[in-house]
Amino acid sequence: MPGIVVFRCRWSVGSDDLVLPGIFLFVLHSTWFVMLSVVLFGLTYNPHETCSLNLVDHGRGYLGILLSCMIAEMAIIWLSMRGGILYTEPRDSMQYVLYVRLAILVIEFIYAIMGIVWLAQYYTSCNDVTAKNVTLELNLS
Repeated sequence: MPGIVVFRCRWSVGSDDLVLPGIFLFVLHSTWFVMLSVVLFGLTYNPHETCSLNLVDHGRGYLGILLSCMIAEMAIIWLSMRGGILYTEPRDSMQYVLYVRLAILVIEFIYAIMGIVWLAQYYTSCNDVTAKNVTLELNLS
């Protein structure tokens, strides 16, 4: 099992070792996607408050990020299961999927910073308790 080459370095982890981490992350992000969907589309927010409208837009963007995470993780799982231990040609494109997943991680980090800015700007002035609790949960997880 040769190591995967990412960022022009050979790592001691092979591309076939990423099946279980991919499954774990997919299950975690799927659960979070379902919970966030229920919270965003099941609860009522005050449409007259700017803080609530900003939160719903932020939550919908985070749903998009979670969906892209799940797609990238499914690609990681699928590519990791291809080929054999020494037959690595079917997994040659794994590094590009990992680059895409890294870009999604950077976008997710920026979205977390935007959530913290929302908390700093609206937490004391927002009268919508649901919006406050949802934003706290988004940024703490």
